[in-house]
Amino acid sequence: MAALFMAAGALVMGTVGGLGLIAATGGTAFADTPGFTVTCTGIPVVGTLSLPGAVITGSINPDPVAAGGSFSVSDFGLALTVPASLASLAAGKSIAATVTGTVDVAGGSPTTATGTFTGSETIPSPVPKSGVKLTLPGTLSPSSFTAASSGSVSVSSTTSASLALSLAGTALGTFACTQPAETIASAPIEVLPTAVASPSAASPPATISVTGRNWPASTKGTLAWTSGTDTGTFSVDASGDMSGSIKLTSAEQGSATSPFSDPIVATDSTDTSKTATAPFTVIPVVALPTFCETGGNTAGTEKGSCTTKQQISTTVVGTVLSISEAASGVTMSSITLGNSAATSVAVPAAVPFKASYTYSCIAPVIGAISLPITVSGKVDPVVTNGQKFDLEDVQTTSVIPASLVNTALFFGLKTLSGEVTTFNVHVAGAKPTLLNAAGTGLKFGPVTLKSGTPVTLTLPATPADLGPFTASGGLVTFTPGSLDLTAIVGITCVPPAQPQPFATTAPLNGQQFMQATGHLNPITVMDDRGTLSGWTVTGQLETNFADTNPPATAPKQDTVIPADFLTWSPSVVLATPGALPDANDAGAFCPTQSTPPSGYPKDCVGPSGLPVANVGGKSGTPGSAGVNGTGGGSGKGGGTSGVTDVPAEVVPGATAALQNLNGSAVVLCTTKGGSNSPDGGGGAFICNAGLSLAVPPYVAQGTYVATLNIVVTGL
Repeated sequence: MAALFMAAGALVMGTVGGLGLIAATGGTAFADTPGFTVTCTGIPVVGTLSLPGAVITGSINPDPVAAGGSFSVSDFGLALTVPASLASLAAGKSIAATVTGTVDVAGGSPTTATGTFTGSETIPSPVPKSGVKLTLPGTLSPSSFTAASSGSVSVSSTTSASLALSLAGTALGTFACTQPAETIASAPIEVLPTAVASPSAASPPATISVTGRNWPASTKGTLAWTSGTDTGTFSVDASGDMSGSIKLTSAEQGSATSPFSDPIVATDSTDTSKTATAPFTVIPVVALPTFCETGGNTAGTEKGSCTTKQQISTTVVGTVLSISEAASGVTMSSITLGNSAATSVAVPAAVPFKASYTYSCIAPVIGAISLPITVSGKVDPVVTNGQKFDLEDVQTTSVIPASLVNTALFFGLKTLSGEVTTFNVHVAGAKPTLLNAAGTGLKFGPVTLKSGTPVTLTLPATPADLGPFTASGGLVTFTPGSLDLTAIVGITCVPPAQPQPFATTAPLNGQQFMQATGHLNPITVMDDRGTLSGWTVTGQLETNFADTNPPATAPKQDTVIPADFLTWSPSVVLATPGALPDANDAGAFCPTQSTPPSGYPKDCVGPSGLPVANVGGKSGTPGSAGVNGTGGGSGKGGGTSGVTDVPAEVVPGATAALQNLNGSAVVLCTTKGGSNSPDGGGGAFICNAGLSLAVPPYVAQGTYVATLNIVVTGL
């Protein structure tokens, strides 16, 4: 069937225009089958067609095939020449086809496979007198087969196939073709040694068992990783079964950040030509989150502390070097940079930008189209907060693909005209945040069309400014968005996922402190001791922030950001918010509990700690009397309706600058009374904090890192 469906596809496509996905000078080896004749029926215009001289290629890989091993068919394809008299019926037209058929596999399993061939091409015009030479590649599903224990394997075509054919996007139907069965390729089955790893994937350290068959009796051999230094040994029993093991411990096998292939090679010590490879995947060790708790199983006696560490870093990005100068008697204007005032600074001239993208487009009738687009222009390298500016001399270049040109010609159009109605630009760090760069529309054409030749469009014809934009702080970026155009039909296009900005402009800091912001990784405190004696969570930096790769020529003091330049603003919420039992909907598993039952239903989910009381329909403030038990709060609102995730017995620390180990620890969150009057705190709570790091203008560019110690202490 390989021969059949490949020949059928080539024959029909040659008849209506010729379809070749690769050139006739490709690397496929020919003459794997004798020439044969393919006959197809129901072809539009032609009717029944016979095409002699078709040749199918293919080879078994590997050759010979190991007993019980896997093999595939490589270089699978068809070579033929479509006569000029047939190809001329579709000269200059675009053809697409999908052909399916069956291949018989002898000496292997599965015993059949489905072949699929699909593609598109345009027949040249005029058609050469010698006809159109085609080399058509094929695929098989499944693509891999398992050999028997002896004999040989072969792959043969069968006698029927089906072809789905379309012309210029219009379906012409499905046609049946026949041909004689032919042997495409064959190979002997050789009994070769095998090796299998168990498990086939693991993280170091681990011991991997390796077993196999078909080895010379009483052989002793070695096991080695393809990459890595650890080795092992194996032995073979009288029946030829091999067994051994190898350890997975070396640094080479644990250095990757994602799973990677590292096969194990088994080698006969006395005959090194006898080898077998066992596939294996190394799963690198991933550091698990730290777990920290204080207390034990005996309530009322456990106190103490435990520590977990987090690294906090920020990156300082270098910008342009500039100077300002004022002559005597000249007063320079003052501008606002963030929250600081600074003398105006000379802004360098605009710099060019250029970026290319491949848009994915959908057109009615035609379907999917790839549209390359290049955006170019100039942008100010730095802007100040509140400054108005333009992208200068903006111009786009796009390429209308040859397939669309051929479609236009097929419909009788000799010129191409249209209009870009939408070309969205997304803006970050400035306003507006979305702008249609096409404005009221960018028209193009008429452009004379030539078969098989793409059309290049430059819009607008004369470079134009895009804007104005108003800088709103931070790095300003411009990223391409969706695009709509008309050219014969309406076409809607989207850019690639997460496209890189085509233009950026940096903020001008005016030689003032800048601010790096972020959030602490949330800290969950779980107090299941039952002592209700309270606790406190504090934070303290081990050192100042240090540049991880300081410039060799930089003064040491210019590669450090002091620890107390970091300020946090703590917050705290219940780890599991929820309503108390009397606020649950009545049901078989969780009835309304205005009268407390003898036991709490398992499916009634309440908050993880004591929430604040509901006061007048609004939750109270941290530290106020909490809602406890069924039937509502303790006189602070009479009910639990509207209870939030604000805890009653735990409060956040004050906004404060952190210190290094030479200073004092700062409170992140604590129980209501703190260390002076410990009270409650049972349950689970999430302590968080917003972070702000003041970055001096004198520090070197780089990444600055410090380690924060977060300590929970039981009271």
